[in-house]
Amino acid sequence: MLKKIVLNYGEKIPSVPVGGLLLGTFDGVHRGHQQLILEGRLNGNGPASVLLFDDSPARSLNLTKRKEVLTSLEDKLLLFYQYGVEQVFLLSPAKDYYKMEASSFIENVLKPLGSERLICGEDYRFGKGAVGTPSLLKKYFKVDIVPLLSINGKKASTQTIGDYLKEGEVEKASQMLGRYYSVKGKVISGFHNGRIIGFPTMNLSLSSPYLLPKIGVYFSLTWVNGKPYRSITNVGNNPTVGLLNEVKIETHLLDFKEDAYGKEIEVQFLSFLREEITFSSLEDLALQLKEDQEKARKLPFPSLL
Repeated sequence: MLKKIVLNYGEKIPSVPVGGLLLGTFDGVHRGHQQLILEGRLNGNGPASVLLFDDSPARSLNLTKRKEVLTSLEDKLLLFYQYGVEQVFLLSPAKDYYKMEASSFIENVLKPLGSERLICGEDYRFGKGAVGTPSLLKKYFKVDIVPLLSINGKKASTQTIGDYLKEGEVEKASQMLGRYYSVKGKVISGFHNGRIIGFPTMNLSLSSPYLLPKIGVYFSLTWVNGKPYRSITNVGNNPTVGLLNEVKIETHLLDFKEDAYGKEIEVQFLSFLREEITFSSLEDLALQLKEDQEKARKLPFPSLL
């Protein structure tokens, strides 16, 4: 069971056993982050713990218009549990902690936690203006600095994964994540045009502001009630039946006949099939969907290595 301890800004830090304390933003909990977790589990004498902000610096401090995330807070906690983290210290609200000077963060957060060791990546930064560095931490703590991970010649990072997704290269993004990139949400009612032409789709209302991959059609796995189904997922504006003002996700599950309205589902993006196309008729759309369906039945699952 993962233990979550909320550290409210301005309140006293509770006294609890802490082994190796992992530092970072952990958006994506990608393979670079997984290296940190492994280091904490291998060499710590107490519970492997993560110090986590309840939001990202860019979102909390309005540093960018981009508000999308690779993982929601709930996703991160689930992944931590799966990777063997035992407890998470959640800093809330994040925006107040981000405004603390690096020295104040050390004195008022890190020291009171009493960890025997800190584990962070070599590019870890903290404190107001992101001026705190691993070298500064080493003046006060035992610090294990984990080298950056490079995959296919690129640094494993949230930025790189986001760039891959925007280019439709979901396989490369998944290799860097160590799992298929996915989004979660609730099935809502749509226009029902898919049902009319024999290809019913699930329209997804996202549970978090996930970063969506490039507009197009994808081979995917969709999980319903804990069971995976091969599927075709469209990320787009629905141009054939009425152009939408915003990008939406709809997925067609192969060999699924049940009613899923109102259910929470997860869509994993496996590979890019084709660009989104404007068809002259629903009949032409149906022919293309049949071709997509046959392809999705035969495609192998992409390797994560």
